[in-house]
Amino acid sequence: MKKRLLMFAVLAVLVVGGTGCSKFAEVKEMFAEAEEEGDSEKEETSEAPAFEGEEGEVQDACSAFFEAYTALDGEKAGEMIRYGQTLEFSELQGALSEDIQVVISSIQVDGGDAEVQAQITNIDMEAVIEGLPEDISSKEEATEAMIKAIKDKDAPTATFEVTLLFTKTEETWLVEITPELSDALLGGYQSFLNKLLEEMIS
Repeated sequence: MKKRLLMFAVLAVLVVGGTGCSKFAEVKEMFAEAEEEGDSEKEETSEAPAFEGEEGEVQDACSAFFEAYTALDGEKAGEMIRYGQTLEFSELQGALSEDIQVVISSIQVDGGDAEVQAQITNIDMEAVIEGLPEDISSKEEATEAMIKAIKDKDAPTATFEVTLLFTKTEETWLVEITPELSDALLGGYQSFLNKLLEEMIS
């Protein structure tokens, strides 16, 4: 069972793509080690408090980033990232981004840096992968099955507690794509893959 789920997760590397996702070669190498050692509605901030001053500027930057991200505007979202990378959305990542919801609970500004405590609700990729049919054996089948599960009106969701990091420039505040944020944007995919690898190795 664990090997089957891990293989589905590895297939997901090929079809998720996008922000912060592991490269297939890296995951393939981790999988080989595990085999050897282990038995060879769009962004929402309506519920968030209203912020003023610099905190309000950070809130606006945060909202603008998620608006661009959920609209699959990779160029605009990329302009709001600290290291200025254009985002490319795979078909699966596009489906994942449609219903991301974000609620900001607090903002702390310290000079040119800011931390935003937020809850990001997204599709639960662990539940999606665990629910895939037993007979999937290709990238194409995995893509079709995952997108179908993600778009289901009863698709499982999960809420991720995330600390968003922002840095001030002359014009605006830019967000840093940390592993924590990337994992939430991908519905917990990366943490699920890491958990499977740890279970395989132990």
